[in-house]
Amino acid sequence: MKSLNQTESAEPTRDATRESAAAWRDGEVEQDLASALHLSELSSQGTSPSNTVPNNCNSEYFKLLRFGVDSLYLSYPGEILPAVDDKLKELKQIAQSPEPFEQVEAQYPINGHIFEVKDKGARLFPYILEDNAFRIQLSRSQSVPLAYVKISSEYLTHVGSAMAEKALEAVLNQLGVVHESANVSRIDLFVDFVSSENMESWDRHAWVTRASAINTYSIERAFSGWVIGAGGVISCRLYDKTLEIEKQSKKFYLHELWKKAGWNGRDKVWRLEFQLNREETFARQRPQSMNLLLQ
Repeated sequence: MKSLNQTESAEPTRDATRESAAAWRDGEVEQDLASALHLSELSSQGTSPSNTVPNNCNSEYFKLLRFGVDSLYLSYPGEILPAVDDKLKELKQIAQSPEPFEQVEAQYPINGHIFEVKDKGARLFPYILEDNAFRIQLSRSQSVPLAYVKISSEYLTHVGSAMAEKALEAVLNQLGVVHESANVSRIDLFVDFVSSENMESWDRHAWVTRASAINTYSIERAFSGWVIGAGGVISCRLYDKTLEIEKQSKKFYLHELWKKAGWNGRDKVWRLEFQLNREETFARQRPQSMNLLLQ
């Protein structure tokens, strides 16, 4: 599998990091994000929302099961509504109660979502609302975005990135005045596959990359995968997803999605992920429409 031995994922070195920052400013990386999101949406056309793919173009050496967006972090410029600010301040105080029966009352329902209001905020974001679809950090300051949001992997699997963002925007419109479409702060693109290739068979020198950090990992002495360029603007992970599910995430619902794509239930399923981070997320806001990304 030459593509795995010659992957050019990369955490840039210091010089390359400056080049990557320039690429963000020039829109080159944003074009890559647009293409990637567009392809992830096309993958679900004619199939279920899980982005499972048909069995054609597979072989014994490489069998494609799923691909798409696994993680999506968005920020929205705007300002919180005064009434919402007051209500969330009240609910946050309830969440800080020492009595568990009072803590459970710290809930904020919107559009069928019932958000838990956390007892603590985050830096620059005094309010955090969370359910099984969204983790929303809200700001009271006009110097930072109104909202910084993580869309859960499970929700992206269920509805896809376009519908998830549409539902999120409807929620945010009830929390504040949104001035622009979403800015993409981070996106993780993935592909799940089965292969007869021994992923532990090559050494670090086999990776063609500008990244200085190339690491292998194991779980209970079993080889679990590679991480290339950790902490960089662009990083790559190749790991045993079946092992990760069993030992860590417990996302067994993926088993059924893989089986629909032809997985036999026994072979290891490997996941290749590319994580793309937007530099200077809040220091330099560049309008980047999610509608454009999903066209």
